[in-house]
Amino acid sequence: MNLPTVSIVTPCYNAARFIRETIESVSGQRYPHVEHIVIDGGSTDGTLDILKAYPHLRWVSAPDRGQSHALNKGFAMARGELIGWLNADDTYAPGAVSTAVDYLLQHPEAGMVCSDMWIVGENGKPLRLARGKPFDLVELLNENYVRQATVFIRRQLLNEVGGVNESLHYCMDRALWLRVGVHHQVAYLPGIVSANFRFYWGSKTSLYTPGFVAEWLGVLTDALDNPLYQPIPRAEVLKAIEKYQVRHQVALMRQAARQKDPRSTWRACAALLSRHWRYLLRYPYLKTRALLAAKR
Repeated sequence: MNLPTVSIVTPCYNAARFIRETIESVSGQRYPHVEHIVIDGGSTDGTLDILKAYPHLRWVSAPDRGQSHALNKGFAMARGELIGWLNADDTYAPGAVSTAVDYLLQHPEAGMVCSDMWIVGENGKPLRLARGKPFDLVELLNENYVRQATVFIRRQLLNEVGGVNESLHYCMDRALWLRVGVHHQVAYLPGIVSANFRFYWGSKTSLYTPGFVAEWLGVLTDALDNPLYQPIPRAEVLKAIEKYQVRHQVALMRQAARQKDPRSTWRACAALLSRHWRYLLRYPYLKTRALLAAKR
């Protein structure tokens, strides 16, 4: 059997602390046809010296318009039939590539595959196992359960949907899964741990702000009138919009409280209660507590 080439795209900027581990987790895959593409945004911290030490890499370094733009540059460079996206502080588990390839070869109806991952600390030690779940569009409206570092997607499909939306800074991955999943099959491999996602102070994911919620709220609002999303029941989109409107007010409250700004805190609280009191009444105490603690 002619095995397909797998292209791994890594966007990075000032990633000298972790990029070496990322590179070696790719080069250590026991799969014969892997190309690793690194799109650097003009690092000044020694990242380029590390990249130069790995002659097998394909890499470029130039200022870009952010992570989404860097990803699309890498996707355009990719020669492989299958594409993986691995950020510069994350790593693959042994066998991640071959497991995904085996599944996609045996299931030509699937356009994308994902699995589970470890969330690890700055030192690489496991913190908790982040499980995915079988793909469901309505569930995706409410929760991003697709673990980005574990995703492998057919390049033809990625080209068809146009890569990631470069106007998005936080939820470009989730928006991509939504566009893919509307018309294509997404497979989940339960019990397979394919990647390690590094969570630490200073990583973009750890900087929970209203921007995270507002951006996804914009995607949901667009989905209401975008013909692409017609297969999703409109009522479910409206439910998700209200949920994220509530989360946005909660995020504003949390941010104002951290900044010790009582006026803004009470303003966000008043907006939450006046606009969404019916929604809040539908939730028992424990569910409301979980909502207030929601990180994304």
